[in-house]
Amino acid sequence: MENFKKQQDKHMGPLSKKTRSIIWAFMFIIFIIIAPMILAYSVGYRFNDFEEKFSWTKTGGVYVHSSISNADIYINGEYIRSGGVLVRNSFVQNLKADTTHIIEVRKDGYHGWIKKLPVIEGMVTEGRVLMVPIEIENRIILPFIDLNGSATTTKNEDYIINPEYLELEIQFGLASSTNEDTLTSLLTEQIENIKNQNILEDGLSVGTSSLPLIMEIPKYFVNLGVENPDELEGLITLNDEIAWLESGNIIMYWIGKEGEEPFYYCDLEECKNGFVLDWDEEILKFNFIPGRNDSWIVMNNLGLWAVEVDDRSVRNIQPIYEGENLDFSINSNNNVVVLDGGIFYELDF
Repeated sequence: MENFKKQQDKHMGPLSKKTRSIIWAFMFIIFIIIAPMILAYSVGYRFNDFEEKFSWTKTGGVYVHSSISNADIYINGEYIRSGGVLVRNSFVQNLKADTTHIIEVRKDGYHGWIKKLPVIEGMVTEGRVLMVPIEIENRIILPFIDLNGSATTTKNEDYIINPEYLELEIQFGLASSTNEDTLTSLLTEQIENIKNQNILEDGLSVGTSSLPLIMEIPKYFVNLGVENPDELEGLITLNDEIAWLESGNIIMYWIGKEGEEPFYYCDLEECKNGFVLDWDEEILKFNFIPGRNDSWIVMNNLGLWAVEVDDRSVRNIQPIYEGENLDFSINSNNNVVVLDGGIFYELDF
C-alpha cells in the first residue's frame, strides 16, 4: 500500500519544466495559426474554393427586400432558402466579392424576379423584389347601388348613384354625362378646401378668388434645366423623386440630398441622379405602383405593365392588364383602377 501511494504521488506531481515548455510552445503555435483565421472570418473572409482552391476570399452579402411570403431564393441557380411567412426579407452572406451574382426569387402563381447584382467586399448589396401575380383578381365598379349596397348598371327608384363610381368618373374626366349637381358640389367643396389652406406645399399659394398659381419654380427644376414645369407631361413628385413623360419615355430624377440616394441609384463605383425608361413602344401614361417608389405602372398600346426602376441589370417587366384603348388611375383606396370598354376594374395585386 505504501509503495502504491508513492507511485501515485509520483504520477500526480508537478510537470517537469521541459514538459511545460513543450505544452506552452504547442499552444502558442495553435494560437498563432487559429487567431488570424478567427480575425479574418470576423471581417468577412472565408476559406473557399470559388475559383482558386484552398484560398482566403473576401466576401460580401445581398439583402433582398420582399413583400411576398414563402418565396424561394436562388443564388447563381442554387437554392438558398424560403423567405418565410412573417419574415419575408432575406440576407444572404458569404458571397464572393468584386463580382456579380444572379439573384432569383420564385413563387407559384407569381411572375419570377431575377437580378444580376454586384457584391462588394465587406458590404451588403440591396435589391427589392417586384413580383406580380400571374392571374390578377379584379372587382367591377358599377354606376348604381341599391339600399343593400349591391351594385348594378340599371337605375330605378330603388337605386342611387354609386359615389365610388362618380369619383372615378371625375378622376378619368368622364363626369360630364353624370349628375351635374353632384359633380359641381364636389368640385366647389374641393376648391373651398384649397382656399382655406392659404399656403400649399412646394411653393404654391392661393388667393381668395382663384385657383393655385405657381409663384416660384422649385430649385431642383432650375438645377435640372427645366424652365417651365407646367409643360412637363404627367409630372409626378413622390418624396424626393420626380418623374415625367418626355417623347414617350419616362424621365426620373433624385432631388433629395446627395449621398442619400436609394440603393437602386448606385452601383459598384458611384451613384447617379436619374433614370430613363426608353421603350420601342411609346409610353402613354405612367404612375408609381402604390406604396413603392422603385417601380412604375406603365401603360402603352398593349396594356399595363409593372416595371422596376432599378437598371443595374435588365429591368424586370411584368404584365398587369393587357388590352388596347385602356386608361388607368389610382383611386382613393390607393389601388389601381383600369378603364376598359367603359367599365372600371379595381385590381388586386
